[in-house]
Amino acid sequence: MLSFAYKRFDGKVSTLDPQAQPLVDEVLGRLPKIRDAYENFEFGKALREIMEVAEAGNKYFQDRAPFHVIKEDPEDAARICTTALNFVKVLAILLKPVLPEMAARIERGLGTGELGWGDLQFDFENRALG
Repeated sequence: MLSFAYKRFDGKVSTLDPQAQPLVDEVLGRLPKIRDAYENFEFGKALREIMEVAEAGNKYFQDRAPFHVIKEDPEDAARICTTALNFVKVLAILLKPVLPEMAARIERGLGTGELGWGDLQFDFENRALG
């Protein structure tokens, strides 16, 4: 995803895909359950919820297929990639307690600096990567 964005959009993200808003709302609605699971040391429960978020993000990306859309509508493809990269950002934060090195690599790739629970938003827009 990062390499596609670097190659096709000069390493920049645009705005979120408005078609993804119901999915974004669903993901944001899962966050309290994930946080509670972590706080109660129910790591298996937290990871199952996180995997569902990852699967939803992957399905969105595959269904919206920016690698095909770019041929007809580059701006829409950019919005799709921006939304997918927001999923990556959210997943990095959610997985940070159990996979901190992976989260750090994602933070570097996105160029966000260190992310924390307060950054669990789909707000990674209109900026350069890395």
